[in-house]
Amino acid sequence: IYGKGRDRDSLFIGDKSPVGSNIFARKGNTGEIFLTNYYLAEQMEKDLLYYRNKKVLEFDKRDVSRIVFTFPKKTYELRKLTYNEWKIEKPIKTRADLTSVNKLLSKFSAAEVQKFIDEKPKSLRKYGLDKPLVRLSMYIEKDASERSLIIGSRVRKKDAENGKVWYYAKNEVFDPIIAVDSSLVNLATTNLYFIRDKMIVNFERSKVGEVRIDYGDSVFVCTKDSTKGWFFGEDKKTPANVDKLDDIMTSFLAARAKKFIDYDKNKFPNYGLDKPRIEYTFKDLSGKEIEKIRFGKIKGNRVYVSNSAKKQVYLIDSDYFYDFRV
Repeated sequence: IYGKGRDRDSLFIGDKSPVGSNIFARKGNTGEIFLTNYYLAEQMEKDLLYYRNKKVLEFDKRDVSRIVFTFPKKTYELRKLTYNEWKIEKPIKTRADLTSVNKLLSKFSAAEVQKFIDEKPKSLRKYGLDKPLVRLSMYIEKDASERSLIIGSRVRKKDAENGKVWYYAKNEVFDPIIAVDSSLVNLATTNLYFIRDKMIVNFERSKVGEVRIDYGDSVFVCTKDSTKGWFFGEDKKTPANVDKLDDIMTSFLAARAKKFIDYDKNKFPNYGLDKPRIEYTFKDLSGKEIEKIRFGKIKGNRVYVSNSAKKQVYLIDSDYFYDFRV
C-alpha cells in the first residue's frame, strides 16, 4: 500500500487458522504474526474485474433529456417534456409510455459489464460492431454531453460463460469491447409499440364536468356541479350514480391499446366506427370537449375504439366494451 511521497506499508496473508473463520497475517517486515478475519483474504483473491468500473453507461437517469435509438434502417427519438412526461419525436410525434421509458433508463443506468472481451480491438467487424444492431444514445441536458452504446452480434461460445446469452457491445467513449446481457439488448432493440403511450384517454378525472353517453337511439348525460356533485341530466335535478361514473372513468384510464391503427375516417366503416355501438364524450367544467371515444366492431376478443382528440384508432380488450355499457 503506497501513500504520499515514499510512504509504503505491506500486509502478508497466510493460511487459514485451524479454528474459526480467521487467517494468519503479518504486517510489513515485522516478525509479528496475528489473526484477522478471513473476509480480508477473500477480497484480496478477487480478480481484476471485481475492482474495475463495470458500468455499461455512466449517467444519472434523472439528467437524461433525450434518448435516440439508431437502427440500420430506422430511428426512434424520445424527448423529455417534464419529469413525468416524455414525447416520441421520430418516427411519429406522440406521447411516450412513461413506464417503458423509466424501465429503459433504470435498466441501463444500473447495467454492468458481464465480461471485458478485447481491451484494444483492431477491428469492430469481428464483433458485429461495424454495422451494429442499434446505437443507443442518452443525451444529458445539464452538461450537453452524450452517453452512447453500440450493440453488435451475439457473443461466441468461447467468449461466453455457462451458456449465458450475451452480446458484444462498446461504450463509444472507451476502447474495450464488452459483453452485455441479452435483457439489455431486448430493451435497446425494442419496437415502437413498447415505447409508445398505450392509454386510450388522457383526461384528468377531477377536471371532467360532463359525461355524455350516446347509444344511437338513446343518450344519457351526467353533469357535475362544482359544489353539489354529479347529476343525471343537464337540468341537474336528479343525483347521478357517482360510483358507476367513477368506475367508468377508472376503466377508461386503465384501458391500454393492443394495436394502433391509423386515424382515417374513410376507413371508419371497416371498423364500425362510422356508426358506433357507443360514443362517449367527456367535457371539462366549462363545457369544452376533452375527448370523444367511439366503440365499433368487436373482433375476436378485441374491440375497435377511436379517440378524436388524439386522432387515433385502437384495438383494445373487448372486456372494456362491456364495462363501458350502462
